[in-house]
Amino acid sequence: MVGQSCMGDSWRCLTLLAEILGDKFSSFYTSSIDILFQGLGFDGSSSSEIGGKITSIQIHGVLRTNLQLLAMQKLSLLPSSVPRILQLDAPISLLRLHPNHLVVTSCAATYVFLLQH
Repeated sequence: MVGQSCMGDSWRCLTLLAEILGDKFSSFYTSSIDILFQGLGFDGSSSSEIGGKITSIQIHGVLRTNLQLLAMQKLSLLPSSVPRILQLDAPISLLRLHPNHLVVTSCAATYVFLLQH
């Protein structure tokens, strides 16, 4: 239960920080994504897998938070952030193969948002 509380708190804190900073949040976006996915157990290696007992709902929550952070930045998202997130070994790319359709849909929505940027 403590892990779920910490994950939820990090989602809320990052969202609040993005609301406060507005366009200036773009310089912190890639770091915030690292924080979000560390909560899921991604270790950053190319063979990353979800660790622990993370549910599909928690993964979906992280992906939804990511979409909120992207939307809050509007056009101020740094172009250098896009290729980093779309790398084949990045968490969002790995999650596109997840068995839960909500997770896959959120990954697809993230791809569409970033490719339009």
